[in-house]
Amino acid sequence: MLTFFKYYWQGNQWPSVEIDPLDQAGFFKVLAHLAATYGFAAPAVIDTIDGYIADFWIAGVHATLQIDAWSFSFACADQPVRDMVFEHLQSLPPDFFADGETAE
Repeated sequence: MLTFFKYYWQGNQWPSVEIDPLDQAGFFKVLAHLAATYGFAAPAVIDTIDGYIADFWIAGVHATLQIDAWSFSFACADQPVRDMVFEHLQSLPPDFFADGETAE
């Protein structure tokens, strides 16, 4: 079960949704779900040494989903968009992203 909470990235101060636990399979499920929900094409995923990064646009705002050895988060340059995504993720059933579930 993934849990979500609001935060801000330290470097650029982008509003973020922090996701727990660090689950690399969950990264792809969340990304597919966001793309289906907000109508953007599945973005390229960059494989980093210890995780993944994907950049995309939601509601005209640049956003990113990233996971590494320390954090799993969605962030964007606009707090109302972050809040919209947070509220949507919070509204999903607790086991929505569980193994065997589809992200769409």
